[in-house]
Amino acid sequence: MNKLTRIFVILSIMFFGACNYKKKNIEDVSNDKLKITNHTNNWNDCLVKKDLQTLANLYSKKVSLYGDSVSKIQAIATKEKFLKKYSDFNQSITSEIVVIKVTDEQYKASFTKRSTFNKKTIDVQGYLIFNKISGDWKITNESDDLTDKINTSTYINHKAELNSDNYASNNKLKITNLTITWNDCLVKQNLQKLARLYAEKISLYNKSISKMQAISSKENFFRKHSDFNQSIISKISVIKITDEQYKASFTKRSTFNKKTIDVQGYLIFNKISGDWKITNESDDLTDKINTSINTNNKTKLNTCRDVVMAILTTSPVYVQRFKKLNELKNKNRASSLKTILEGSPNPKEHNSAWYSETYDFKVFEDFPDHIATIGRFSFDPKDKQLYELDVELNNKRIDFDQNLLLKFNEICE
Repeated sequence: MNKLTRIFVILSIMFFGACNYKKKNIEDVSNDKLKITNHTNNWNDCLVKKDLQTLANLYSKKVSLYGDSVSKIQAIATKEKFLKKYSDFNQSITSEIVVIKVTDEQYKASFTKRSTFNKKTIDVQGYLIFNKISGDWKITNESDDLTDKINTSTYINHKAELNSDNYASNNKLKITNLTITWNDCLVKQNLQKLARLYAEKISLYNKSISKMQAISSKENFFRKHSDFNQSIISKISVIKITDEQYKASFTKRSTFNKKTIDVQGYLIFNKISGDWKITNESDDLTDKINTSINTNNKTKLNTCRDVVMAILTTSPVYVQRFKKLNELKNKNRASSLKTILEGSPNPKEHNSAWYSETYDFKVFEDFPDHIATIGRFSFDPKDKQLYELDVELNNKRIDFDQNLLLKFNEICE
């Protein structure tokens, strides 16, 4: 065999060897894609048949389940809870399962899934990511495009919040300075400057009045108590309630009528036409007295808000909880208990924060530096029932004074 012939033979062997390798590689990929397709169908069957044991065999020890990184045990527990909660659940894959190779050890299966639960049916683009682990293909990621879109939106919003930290810090500094100015105005009895700090309408120690009435009230107080003096003897703690509302809390030492007392005071500022204005001025001692009065005496039910507040605050569950918390508060005077109407069918008329088909209440402890939510309730005007909401916002029906429904029907409907 001459030299030229030997070179030809070697090149031929290399060429056919490469072809065979490529052919084998294509066959391996095809086999893997077939396995992934079968695993995807098995995954869907397990969900429909609620076969959690077989489903567990498909998952890896750690899996990303709709954006949450969990263990296999946690994933199965989540599925079990979901399937128990939605007994009408059903799901089918309504499109071709498209399998693409990401790496030799990872494939992605994409498909359209039609899911029915809670009496609703939706079509979304679902996907599973499989990784080869110890020779077997296991699901390491289960999600859909809708969930990914929501999670991306949440991330963007969170990033925007982080970018607004400087804005919040500047506002807190402004609120602190305005609080100091407010105290100086009282000490110097500068009513003209004080008036510029107040909003046109203000809650002054739990009385809703106009700015002019507030200034008149201050003027009468100064005339009556010529020895008045006040100082802020603690750090001013400012917390953000919303972008347009902040609360400043502090300990104030007030002297009048030859007596000196220390109480936890606070101011609530709202941004009105670009300026921060005081919309609420009070202290925990006043709030406690008013809360006690409202608890022990029936409030006049003149408005729809009055009625729904009475439905909640006279319910046995609420009263019992309030009594226990009141006992705790007597031991620890660092906080005050408050109940607000967050949502209602008519926010403007009911003075609630936002629109809701139900009347939604929040009970919270108001500390100098933070607010701690301790209970949520909801009154449904459609079925005329009062509910207590747990941490997962599940409804639990509770008793209330049914006689109040007559007043509700009279005023609210």
